[in-house]
Order: sequence, then C-alpha cells, then structure tokens
Amino acid sequence: MRKISKIWNKTVIALLCAGTLMSLTDSFSIRAFGAEDETEISDDYETEDVYTEEDDTNEAEGETEGEAEGESEEQEPVKVMQVRCDDSSVRAYITGVSQGDVSEYQIGNIPVENVSTYPITEDDNAARTLIMVDNSISIPGESREKVTEILKKIVSNASENELYRISTFSEDITYLSDKYTDDVTALNNMIDSISYADQETYLTDVLYDVVKEINTTEEYGYTRIVVISDGVDNKPIGVTREELNKELEDRTLPIYTIGVSTGKNADNLEGMFALSRVTGCDYCIMEETEVDQIASIIDKDRNLTVFKAVIPEDVKDGSLQNTKLTFTDGSAISFKALMPFSIKEKEEEVEVPPVIVEPEPEPEPTFFEKITRWIIANKLIFALIVTAVIAIIALLVIFVVRKIFNNRPGSEPQECAPTTPLNTYGKTEILGEAGDDGKTTRLTPNERPGHIKKIKLTTASDNSRTFRCEIEKEIKIGRMPDNDIVISDDTTVHGHHCTIECKDNAYFVTDLMNVKNHSSVNGIEIKPGFPQLIVTNSKLTIGRYTYVVSIIED
Repeated sequence: MRKISKIWNKTVIALLCAGTLMSLTDSFSIRAFGAEDETEISDDYETEDVYTEEDDTNEAEGETEGEAEGESEEQEPVKVMQVRCDDSSVRAYITGVSQGDVSEYQIGNIPVENVSTYPITEDDNAARTLIMVDNSISIPGESREKVTEILKKIVSNASENELYRISTFSEDITYLSDKYTDDVTALNNMIDSISYADQETYLTDVLYDVVKEINTTEEYGYTRIVVISDGVDNKPIGVTREELNKELEDRTLPIYTIGVSTGKNADNLEGMFALSRVTGCDYCIMEETEVDQIASIIDKDRNLTVFKAVIPEDVKDGSLQNTKLTFTDGSAISFKALMPFSIKEKEEEVEVPPVIVEPEPEPEPTFFEKITRWIIANKLIFALIVTAVIAIIALLVIFVVRKIFNNRPGSEPQECAPTTPLNTYGKTEILGEAGDDGKTTRLTPNERPGHIKKIKLTTASDNSRTFRCEIEKEIKIGRMPDNDIVISDDTTVHGHHCTIECKDNAYFVTDLMNVKNHSSVNGIEIKPGFPQLIVTNSKLTIGRYTYVVSIIED
C-alpha cells in the first residue's frame, strides 16, 4: 500500500514537471516568432476597433432616423373645420388629410360616387375671414397698439384666394366695409380707423346673429371668424351660450379667439375660448403670444383639403343629414350636412312646327273684282277698328266695376277666405263696444270703419288671382291654414313663409328664419329676418308667383 502511494506521488510530480517544461517551450516559441505574430495580433485588434466605431455610428444614425420618423408622424389631427352645401354638391374642409386619402363617402345610408379632393387654394369659391374687434374701453390702452399690429399682420399674410372683412362690435356689429375684399391697403386703412368708446359689449348676442347671417348666405366658400376681445359679455338677458353652441354644432363655423388680458378677466376669457373649442379652432392670450405666432395660428387653414361630392337627388329634402367619410387606411370621420331642396324642372314641351300649305295661285282678278275687293278690304278694316274700340271700352268697364266691387267692405276675394285666425286685426268683430249713437259697432280695435287699412296682392300674370287682408299691425302669409293670407295652391311657399308689418304708416315684408325659397321685392332677394319696405305697386315675389302690392285705406 505504501509502495503504491509512493509510486502515485512520483507520477504526479513527473506530470507537473512535464507541464512546466511545455509552458517554457511555448514561451520561447512565441518569442522566436514575435514580430510576425505581433503584427497579426495588432491587425486583429485594429479591426475590432473599427468595427466598434461603425457600430456606434450606425446606432447614432438609427437614433436620428427614429427621431425623424417621430417628427414626420407629428401632423394635424383629422378634423372637419366646416361643411358647406349648395344646390348640387357638399364641400367639407378638412385638416390632417391629403389628396387621394378618401376612399368612400355616404349620406345617411346612401353611398355617393362622384367625389374629389383638392387643396383649398384651388377651391372655386374664395375663402372669407370676418374679423370682429371689441372696441370698448375695457380693452387696456397699452394693448390696443398690439391689436392693430396683429390685424395688419393677419391681412398682410392673405393668400390669393382669400378675402377679409373688418368689423367692430358692442351692442351690435358695425362693418367697416360693405363686402369682403383682398385690398390690403384698404384693409389697413380700416384697421387704423378703429377707435375705442365707452360702451356695453354683447359678445354672445352679436356672434349669434352673425352666425345666423353667415349660415343663410348663398356664399359657399370656406368662411371663418376671428374675434379679438377681453371676453366681457355685459348683457344679462339675451342669447345664452347654450343656444350659441347649439347653432355652432349644427352648422360648423370656425371661430378663432384672441383674448386680451386685463388681469381680472380670466373667467370671461375662458368662456370666450370655449367657443373656439366647440368649433375645433385654436385660441391664445394676446399678451402671452408673439404677433408672428398669432398670425401663424390663423394661417393654418391654408393647408386645408377640400372634399367635394355630388349630392344624390334622393336626399335633397332640406334636412340635416349625418354623413360618413372613409379614408384609404380604414379610418372614418362623421359630420352633419344640411341638404338642399330638390327643384324639379318642368319638362319642356316639344313644339311641333306647323305644316305650311302653300295656297294655289289665284287667277288674275278683273278690274271690277279689284274695286270690289278694295271696298271690302276697307270695310273690314273699319269693322276691325270699331270692334277693337268696343272691346277696349268693355274691358275698361269690367275693370272699373270689378275694382269698385272689390273695394266694398266684406267683398274680399275667395282666395283669402280659407281659415282666418281669430286674432287677425280687422277681421274680428268686437261685440259690446257701441259707438257715439249707441248702435254703431266698431269693426277693429280703436279704429273707425273709415280708417281700415288693407293689403292687396294681385298676381302679376293673372289679375283674377287676388288676395286681400285687413292689417292693423301685422299679417302672416304662408301655405298653412293658420296664416292670415293662405296661398295653398303654390307648393313652393313654406307653411309659414313671411309677414307684412305696419310701422309708422310704412309697410315692411320679412321672410321667416327657416325659409329656404326666399321672397324678393322688385327683384331684390330678402334675407330672412331682415325687413324690406313695400309700397303700392311694389312687385313682391312669394314662391313661384309675383304679386303687385296695393295698400288700401278705406
């Protein structure tokens, strides 16, 4: 056992010595070929260094590309800024999309085929911007110079297809020009003419009326409003913010607001900025924003894309329709559009040309026949003249008799008779109110029978079609039976179409706000809600007929 142990120990020692000897041999071998091997090692080392630097460069480039991609992805969100409809097409002005991004469009459940997209600069209707300036003395004096600078910067940045209109507002809006213009010099002169006064400011009421007016106009291009104000609204009773917001939600109208801070009007500014949020527009506080930055906010609309589609005849019913626009990436956006009314044209009758039969040539008359014919010809001419005179006299007699009959009390034409409301002045007999002699009954309140006023409408193309109604203050005209004058045979007349009002012995016709088939006086169209003066012989067009106005005082 001890021998085996000794043998094992000797073996281990021998192996250790052999290992040490081999290590020394390798060391000497390396030193012998050191130059060549060192070069190879050095080359390998340098190669590693180059590889590491390229990796670092590639990583840096990858980070740069990632940042660039992130920046490119930052773009305007898809948003419908405004929708405008004319008699045949619908236009949507949209941010965040490009031409060709639209896949399909539908109105209600009806798909629309004829669609197109193009930049707003190519729109066939000029873009319009209404600038409203609060010129009350609540605007601090040190802020007014910057207001002027901002206004001039905005109009100087106008594009070729863009028009501006300058206005100030207090209790009402005051336009400094009668129309929109692209004349920068004229616009700057208007801006310089703005003065500030001690006055109340009714921002909500004025905006409500302006929005109504813009939405009823026949201008179909992109329209927006820029308001510069301290947000103060002094009218305690009037149009509410909820009513204004409802009008803006139903009929999109972009409103950009620039707030003038007085240090004490934070709540007022917040209420004004809410109008911009409702319409999807930007807003800012003037004192905290540079002039160029404010102008750039307004200039964003130059990047709008116009989507246009032809409206199918089946949906032209005058209603507010829900529509859906789908893009090529599968996303979609919905918005409302007010459809026009469909006006069906009458089919034109094909005129058949008359067949002309050439008479056979007559033989040459004799001298006696010529004399006879001459006498007969003269007699016929004389007879025709006599007949014509008799006919004219008869027509004059009929006209005079008819006019006398029509002017008699209680002899009104049948057309005015259907369903007369009880509150029509001049129609209701007030019982129990005796005259001076104790027997005479007054026919209208506080009026004597000798001073009854009447409005008579005679169809210009048919004198037999006449409407007449007594008037004290106001009468209503329409197709519904609760009107004072009922025009039931004209389907283009609205149920409640217009009113005729007597003010200080003058008469004014006014279309109601929901009227689409606008009336006109002497060929000039009436805007709903705006009274138009009428006198005797004025030509008043209601629906498809034109009437000659007669104001009669019995």
